[in-house]
Amino acid sequence: MLTERQQAEYYKAAAGFAGERKFFQMIESLQECIVLWDVALDWQYKGSAQFDFLVIHGSRLIHYDVKNVKGHYVLTGDNLKSSFGYLMKNPLGQLLRADGILKAHADSYSSHYEVESYVVFINEDFHFSGNNDNEHWLFPGQLKRHLRELERANHLKHDNIGLGNYLLSCHNPHDHILPVKSEFSAVARGMKCPQCCKLVEVTFKGRRKFRCPLCSRTTLYHALLEYNLTELYYLKGSPFHLKEAMAWCGNPSRASVYRVLKSKFKSTGHTKGTKYYL
Repeated sequence: MLTERQQAEYYKAAAGFAGERKFFQMIESLQECIVLWDVALDWQYKGSAQFDFLVIHGSRLIHYDVKNVKGHYVLTGDNLKSSFGYLMKNPLGQLLRADGILKAHADSYSSHYEVESYVVFINEDFHFSGNNDNEHWLFPGQLKRHLRELERANHLKHDNIGLGNYLLSCHNPHDHILPVKSEFSAVARGMKCPQCCKLVEVTFKGRRKFRCPLCSRTTLYHALLEYNLTELYYLKGSPFHLKEAMAWCGNPSRASVYRVLKSKFKSTGHTKGTKYYL
């Protein structure tokens, strides 16, 4: 069971990831640009910042901070307040601080890049009352026009890849999510669908693909096994035996499990004492 704080963190993280995934799907079609996702950068005297998306497009380095919130909001002091009384700190201050860190990195690499930063309100059910002329805010309708402008101007420069690699070399991740950890003995065994993450019953005999009865998505069996064996490793928090892997996955073919472990995992030990880890 999650504590109230853990549950709030979980839903916040899940909503944030869903928003980022939606944004990524919107920019997938952009041609001749470099896209970096989830980069953390530091700069002396300026602190650190997490960047949801960095897009290098021609001579522009564009930062998108994606917010997946819904409801009716108004600006009250330094907060955005929903019609239900929920308060969210105005993201503009955080965005501008991150913008300063990004500009410092861009200038240290080359003086040829223009840095832009935007807060992206990705949810179609987000509504804002008040002055929405802020040049750093992109609402759903504005976002579509903004991306269409990028599509019309495709100018990949050779140095764009160099800047992308430079920013990745500066990546310094920080743990900003409250750890949610339960005793492994309290975790229910069973296979989960990689698409909807729900526990499902799996029949392995004579089939190469699994069709989830809940979300109807199809997954190759080796991908299904890899996903669930990865879950096993992280939930247990330590290497595991082949026997444990078999039990965790509902006793599929020993050969199938072994092939996945052999190709996707590292191992330590010998014969029956062999353990697998990532």
